[in-house]
Formats: sequence, C-alpha cells, structure tokens
Amino acid sequence: MRTGGRGGQSALPWHATAGLLALLSVQPAAAAAGKKGSCDDRIKLSFHPDKQTSVLLVKSFTAGEPVALANTPPTTTPPTAPVDVCLVKLLVGPGNPGSPGAPSTSPGIGIEVWLPTKANWNDIIRSYGSGGWAGGFHADVTRIGGTGAGDPIHLAAVGKGYVVSTSDHGHGGSGGDASFAIREDGSINNGAGHDFADGILAGAPAFNWTRFITAELYPQIVMLRDVGANIPLAKLHAVNAAAGAACGGIALGFLLNPRCNAATTRSGTRPRCA
Repeated sequence: MRTGGRGGQSALPWHATAGLLALLSVQPAAAAAGKKGSCDDRIKLSFHPDKQTSVLLVKSFTAGEPVALANTPPTTTPPTAPVDVCLVKLLVGPGNPGSPGAPSTSPGIGIEVWLPTKANWNDIIRSYGSGGWAGGFHADVTRIGGTGAGDPIHLAAVGKGYVVSTSDHGHGGSGGDASFAIREDGSINNGAGHDFADGILAGAPAFNWTRFITAELYPQIVMLRDVGANIPLAKLHAVNAAAGAACGGIALGFLLNPRCNAATTRSGTRPRCA
C-alpha cells in the first residue's frame, strides 16, 4: 500500500489509516462475488478500531449517480460518480467539550473515506489535505466535504482506483473562520490540535509563507523572461506525458518517483518544445 496527499495538513489521523484497510476488507467483498449490499450499515457494526472512532454514515453511489446528500446546497449541481463508490463518514474523538454552538466546541475530527470496489482499487490511499483554516461538513451526515457537495477532483481520483480520504481537522463548518481557536473563556483552544503521531514527514511543508507565496510567482517570471509568454498547455502536457512515461506514473497523473530525472532517463523520443 502506498499513501499520497497534498495540502497544508494531513487529512487522516494515523491510526485511522490502518482502519481504512479494515474498511476495504468489508466494502469490496460483494464486488468479487458479484453481489450488492456490502456498502451499508454492516460497516457500522464491524468497524470498531478503538473507543474514540465511530462510523456516522455509509452511503453507496452507483456509477453515473449524482453525489449529493439531503442538505447538499440546491444551488450546486452535484458531480456524478465515475464508478461505483462507497462513502464512509467517520468521527474520531474525543473532541473539545463546550456549549452547543460555540465555535470551539467540537465532537472530534470528521473524516470522509471514499472507497472504490476491491477490483478497482489500485492499492494507493490518496489522503487530501487542506489549507487556510480548513473546516468542513465531514461529520455532517446530510452534507459532504468542505462545501456540502461532492468534490469532482476527489471523485475523479476514485475513478482512477484510489481510496480517497479527507477531513475537517476537528473544525466543523465552512473554512476561513478561525473563531474555533479561542475557547469560550478567551483562552487558546489547544484542543484544536490533535496528537495522533510523534512526528510528521513533510517533503514540501507550506508554512514559510513569505517564501512559499513568492516562489509561486517564479514560474511566471521565468516564462516572461525567457519565452515572453506562458508556455502553451499542449507543450506542458507533452512534457508531463514524457516525464510520466520515463519515470512511471503516467496513468496515475503524477510521478511515482519524484526523484527521477526525466531528462537523463532513457525513455525513447523526447518532446521538442522549440
């Protein structure tokens, strides 16, 4: 099994990652037998990794079906499921106690796990992170993700065979609001951070904002200086395809080995950008 992710924060507590494998052993079983019904409340009965973790919702979507729940915003056109997929919503406690409705009150970390069938799984868990103040409706059984509706990017990943996980990081509701960081008595809400591991291995942490945001401008500066305009998408796609063919991962959409140097790898004909 391999894991992959992006964003400023990890989307899945460490112990729940192992729990994903337990979910996989339940949900896809019917696919191999040609039966339906495994993506149902039996997962609630069988998945108990610890006392702090509970299953809130199990919902199946068939290929072509709109991915929406009862309170998905009516102004949003929901995306459709590219393949048969099983949505499992988890809650990992203990959360942060307080008055109902107070921003710092939290039942725990809401997590959504999107499962393809066992036959379609590519053995990779793609754990999406987030930026800003995070937040979302992951613990809400009537809405999905950060906006209340299904995310086309996440569903496209499931369509390619990934197990996808996202979370609200313990901050329910829409992102962009940091009021959860202050308790009702005015003290700092240390409960907003959760210790599920003794360290984080981050290849490209996005915490040095003065350098991070400035670095985002660099490609545009180089293109303007050396080419005089943006590189056409057709050329970028050709280079990406050549790198994927040389280093592995072309079908997945990213390099399996980010240390691979496509320029020095023997991969046949190289694209001409001139």
